[in-house]
Amino acid sequence: MTNILRIAWRNFWRNLGRYRLLMAALAAAVMVQVTILGSILGLSDTLRAKAARYFGGQVVVLGYGAGGYSRIAEIQQVEQALRSVAVRGATLVKRSHYYEKDATLFFAGNYHGQRRLIGVDWRNEQAMLQTFDLIQGELPADGEDSAILVSSVAADALSLRRGDEVIVSGTTEAGQRNTVVLVVSGIFNDPSIFGYTSYLPLSVVNRLLGVDPDRVSEIGLFLSPRADPNRQARKVLAALAERLPVYPLFTTQAERDRLRRQRDPNGVTRYGVITLDANLAEIRSLLDSLAILAGFLILLFLFIVVIGVANTYSMIVYERTQEIGTMRALGMPRGHAAWMFLFEALLLGACGTVIGFGGGILVLSGLSLLDLSAHEALLMFLSRGRLVWSLPFGWTFAIILAMAAASIAGCLRPAARAAKVAPIVALRKE
Repeated sequence: MTNILRIAWRNFWRNLGRYRLLMAALAAAVMVQVTILGSILGLSDTLRAKAARYFGGQVVVLGYGAGGYSRIAEIQQVEQALRSVAVRGATLVKRSHYYEKDATLFFAGNYHGQRRLIGVDWRNEQAMLQTFDLIQGELPADGEDSAILVSSVAADALSLRRGDEVIVSGTTEAGQRNTVVLVVSGIFNDPSIFGYTSYLPLSVVNRLLGVDPDRVSEIGLFLSPRADPNRQARKVLAALAERLPVYPLFTTQAERDRLRRQRDPNGVTRYGVITLDANLAEIRSLLDSLAILAGFLILLFLFIVVIGVANTYSMIVYERTQEIGTMRALGMPRGHAAWMFLFEALLLGACGTVIGFGGGILVLSGLSLLDLSAHEALLMFLSRGRLVWSLPFGWTFAIILAMAAASIAGCLRPAARAAKVAPIVALRKE
């Protein structure tokens, strides 16, 4: 088989001029696949990173008791459960939230509504908050209890700048109107749906709610990119079940809302776990549509590759009939004749794949330099107004494997025809 591979390599280079057009087509197909996959995976990763920052992690523990909102009553036990199963590289964060529709920012006689106010620990969430695209100011330092991070949406609506004092208004759990005065520490650029929120110290959000300053609404886990959130969520739920009463795993926000209304008559807090995918159930349909479209385009290009290889090698086998006959007359078995062409096709696919990957990476790098911030529909998927592409090793290997399979599949029939060539007929062919 080594000799056959050597002959295939020699024939491939001797006939390289004949393969140029097909190699260009293969390279173009790979380049398109790399561009499509890299773009879609990058858009998805950016969206998930923003959503994880917004929802408090890829895996979040919620607790529901007598009230309608989440509250972690047994903080130490929940933390112990999370730490007992947390994968390496995971970061545990504690947050307090204000979800009411009357959350409002006031400045210079104007006001702007917020989807939610998120109470965070500045020190513990530095790594996550550093992913913000700050257009003014800086992240608050540990212990800055009068600082607030606002989005570019609120800053534009209120003409806010770094250092301005803004009034944050809400309603306490007792039903009283309450306000706090904070100083704008930084403004992050995010005009998407995740931008209609502000980040405050956890104790300040609790002060706005009129509750204990150390109260925690939820505890979440930020996982490394390689971790599986769904698997981690099942482990967390199992660890919680050993210590506390729990709900089944929340698969959607609607299911969470339905289950939390089934409160214990004695007011006992039950705990549930929700994943980032569950929080993104509505947006996930858009991502699934993009994935289906990408899969269709990739299959189309692979089909074109198979047809192109098959037509090219059918002509090559016909033109090289005498060469095949000579080798068969010298004792080459039928199977070796077939393998010779299959190896050539594999070499052709490998060269086209390498060139295509290089072209695809160049295209993605070029796209990542474009400022797309003017396209508001895309902002939810962009980082700092630009595309951040992603092509993990698994997908890279899948493209290489698919192109190798397509090249071999296209050559199977011509190779079988080459194996059937009779030496006497080949030698008599003019």
